[in-house]
Amino acid sequence: MDITPLENMKMLVGENAFHEAESQITRKPKPGIAAQQGWADVNEALEASSDEDSSRLKEGSNKRVVNNFADGPLSRGELCKLATDFCPAIAASRLHFKYKDKRPQGFDEANERYFDKGKFWERKWTLYYISSRLIPNPVLFIPAKEVWDFLVMINGALGLDWGFNRTPNLSGFLLSFEDANSPRPRFLGVSTSKSDFDQLQKSIPGEHSDDSKLIAVGLASGFATTRAFRRRLEMAFALSKVHGKSSKAKELRRMQAKETWCKQLRRTQSYLGLRAADKGEALRAKGQPVMFEEEEEIRVLLRELDLDGSPDIDTTASAPFPFASEVVFVCIDIEAFEGNHSLITEIGVSTLDTKDITIAPGPGGINWMNKIRARHFRIRENASYVNGDYVTGCPDRFEKAFGESEWIRKTDISSTMASCFKHPFSATDRDRETSTTGLEIALSMNEPERSKRNIILVGHNVSADIDFLRKAGYNVKNLSTLVEVLDTANLHRALNRETQPASLATLLQELNIEAWNLHNAGNDAAYTLQALIGIAMKGLQPREVPPVPTIQHRVEKTEQFAAGTVHKDFEGWNVTSDAGEDGDISEPLEL
Repeated sequence: MDITPLENMKMLVGENAFHEAESQITRKPKPGIAAQQGWADVNEALEASSDEDSSRLKEGSNKRVVNNFADGPLSRGELCKLATDFCPAIAASRLHFKYKDKRPQGFDEANERYFDKGKFWERKWTLYYISSRLIPNPVLFIPAKEVWDFLVMINGALGLDWGFNRTPNLSGFLLSFEDANSPRPRFLGVSTSKSDFDQLQKSIPGEHSDDSKLIAVGLASGFATTRAFRRRLEMAFALSKVHGKSSKAKELRRMQAKETWCKQLRRTQSYLGLRAADKGEALRAKGQPVMFEEEEEIRVLLRELDLDGSPDIDTTASAPFPFASEVVFVCIDIEAFEGNHSLITEIGVSTLDTKDITIAPGPGGINWMNKIRARHFRIRENASYVNGDYVTGCPDRFEKAFGESEWIRKTDISSTMASCFKHPFSATDRDRETSTTGLEIALSMNEPERSKRNIILVGHNVSADIDFLRKAGYNVKNLSTLVEVLDTANLHRALNRETQPASLATLLQELNIEAWNLHNAGNDAAYTLQALIGIAMKGLQPREVPPVPTIQHRVEKTEQFAAGTVHKDFEGWNVTSDAGEDGDISEPLEL
């Protein structure tokens, strides 16, 4: 017999602590997004949520149905499986508007055929709900797999490339409920028309008494997972109610960004074998929803609570965990002329194959850094354009330790870049002569095996570099093996829990990485990849959380209008991966 979330929570905190916290359930929680919006007392909410209160349930609403997200039929109010991905239903019905400006091609036809005049609801949708005192109104959810299949159908019919990982401004759109100690969506019913949806929406029960107790106990016990659930629920409510332009929605997006950066740092560590990986990691990184993991893997996720809880790594021994997805890191850096950004003058590419780093990382990861392969391309037609007004360009100073500069023509940019993302991944003749383990393995592979290597694109403020390459004729988003995009500026934010991005020079100095002749694209690409290793290693070190008096002192010295901002600076960084949500990529960087 499956253990219920409430029983699991009781065992986790102990009988006495559970009942003590449970007794606080009549108190109002600290306001979140629903602050000053006037919710009923918790007692009233509990009365409305009584299982015996069937007055809100329509006739036949408890009819058991079969869907492809469960092992068997579901009844109303039944909890979803642990680690199931969902999308807020209202936000899903508006999904096409997210592409209107960014990807206008095909929008009108998609809107007319699949969304306009309620067409979105004219298909089978399995609806779940969460009613909670943390938000003014319930939120309806659709299993993400159904939304994913819907997008696949649209893409196939219209030749589009819509997907969760390619959608702008979708923080909070793809949500996973992986914590066994927090409420999860409950089954509501199946809708096949707008009228079905409206009827089901009207019949949503109030907050379930078990969910109320979980929230009360979690908040009283100070569980970070409960706080993470609250943020997730507030984001889902915001996406269901507003179009993302209110200050509340923006605040929640900032919070979601912090969580995303922290999760990306954890995934970086798992790619490098420094942290146990989540089975669903590769699927989520590509934007594909994960329905559920095996129970043992869920227990692993629940143990992986946060950055601060990571074990010390022996730098004299090889990585303690398998390299997740056995990826190849490819880092890019583009230098453009400051007087005309359409003129690309240099391209830097560096590569780190995880098959090369079966050795001990060494202090700060120095041994792994030495396995990085770097290349520096100069554009022959633009050789006379050298930056000097805003940054000091040094195109002729590619470090000898990395290699020698290579000249290419503008017309060769696309083909040259394409070759860097394929076997042998920027290996030069010198690399072949000094052949490393990874290269030896790669050279021994047959062509199908070589083409299947998973790619992690890396950069510092990488979105600009992606755009430069796209305008030059190479669109990295077309890589079928691209798993994720990592930005060292964001990884550094997660490491230091700072919202402001740091320059590459600042980051390298902080990591004690000796760097010469920055703003040379080849050097920058190599140093950026070194920084990624350094951040991943440093992120495993225990950190001291600022004591409450220190934070309070800072608040007291701040103007009244800024006090709330200070609290927000400290809030959100101690992310627990939502009880081990290491592999949950809400979405990689927009490509």
